[in-house]
Amino acid sequence: MKILGKMLDKIGLTDSQNVKTSQKVKEETLFADNDKVTLSENSDAEDVTFSIKVPNGNIYTKEQALFDLMRVESSADDAQDDLIVIEDNMKKNETLKEATGQFIRILNYCGVNCTSSAQQNFIDIGDTLREKQNEVRKDAVDLYMALGRAEQDTAQGMDDYLFINKYVDEKRSRKEMTEQFINLLNFVGINQTGYVQEYYSEIEKCILTDENRQSALNLYMDLARTEQCTEQAMDDYLFINKYISKEKNREECTAQFIRILDMVGIKNTSDAMDMFSQLNGRG
Repeated sequence: MKILGKMLDKIGLTDSQNVKTSQKVKEETLFADNDKVTLSENSDAEDVTFSIKVPNGNIYTKEQALFDLMRVESSADDAQDDLIVIEDNMKKNETLKEATGQFIRILNYCGVNCTSSAQQNFIDIGDTLREKQNEVRKDAVDLYMALGRAEQDTAQGMDDYLFINKYVDEKRSRKEMTEQFINLLNFVGINQTGYVQEYYSEIEKCILTDENRQSALNLYMDLARTEQCTEQAMDDYLFINKYISKEKNREECTAQFIRILDMVGIKNTSDAMDMFSQLNGRG
């Protein structure tokens, strides 16, 4: 049974208790959260007594998870439902302790009277995690909460999170895309989320393969500051996009349009567009 003792020591268990087993011991399996320890022992002895060390702080059990959930939930039934949701939606390499901790963060953020929303948010965030990009739930929850704070609305924050998820890929991280969305949201206004999502999508469609998204967003903001109108600036941005070429990039075209607009006045955007088209010869 020396193998058993070594394996138990390896996973850091303490507080021994004696366990008796009879007949041949072929295989015994212990679970330590996500760690699995398989013990094999062949013996003809009628009775084999060995020492198994029970969980201490190194192992987070379902019982501990349930108790932690009960401390924050308004009812034991909700806590039990929470644990089912957590276990059913854990990701590869995610421990029960980590998953439970992130669920509790979401629940505290949404409010203890919003268990159903917290459960759905936990599921939705988990479904967006990209294994190839080594995304972990904690980082994703951080971004969801950042959006909720920016919106001053947890439900709208979740809507934004799922919206942004459509644009995350192997070249652009979730963190980068979320920060850019929040910059645009702060610029346009938190009561204008529908427009923010629309502008975000339109800018995304215009961006070239080798173009920096933040630079593209900054140019839109330059137009909006000049026009003193975020909606007109988006019209300008889409108009200018038709003239982007190898000879003249977005920054150069936008700078020229703003010079013309400054000259003719912000109340004469149509004239500015006509002059810009004449100078650039197409559109």
